[in-house]
Amino acid sequence: MKGSFFGFLFLCLTFQAFSQKADPAHWTFIVDKGSGMTYTLHLIAAMESGWHIYSQNQPAEAVAQPTKIVFAKNSLIRLTGKATEDGYRETYQDKSAGITQYQYGGKVDFVQKLMVTHKAKTTVTGTITYQTCTDEMCLPPKTVPFSVSLE
Repeated sequence: MKGSFFGFLFLCLTFQAFSQKADPAHWTFIVDKGSGMTYTLHLIAAMESGWHIYSQNQPAEAVAQPTKIVFAKNSLIRLTGKATEDGYRETYQDKSAGITQYQYGGKVDFVQKLMVTHKAKTTVTGTITYQTCTDEMCLPPKTVPFSVSLE
């Protein structure tokens, strides 16, 4: 009976430690002014060693939580195309499970080009939802807001 109790206690403490893990993705949000009223927004994730984040685009058989960027509506901002990814994209394959998925370790820059429709100060805001994993475990998906001023 004592062994079962201590086993249960160990599992609870382990789960609590993992659920309180600091985020292994460290985000930086930068905007570069282009010519005229064009801008390039950089949503940069720097991953702690051993951790990875998933690409926005995954094969059909992937079980990974793809990164999703959502921009808040702003009548002064027009997005140009979809966000691209700049970084070393790894292909993870588990042949026994028939899974292929795309991920980034180290650093990835999600890049969105945009244009301001009228000459005015405004802010581009939104959220980025992502999941971080190691080879042994994954943390639950997380959503982080971002807000960057355009001048």
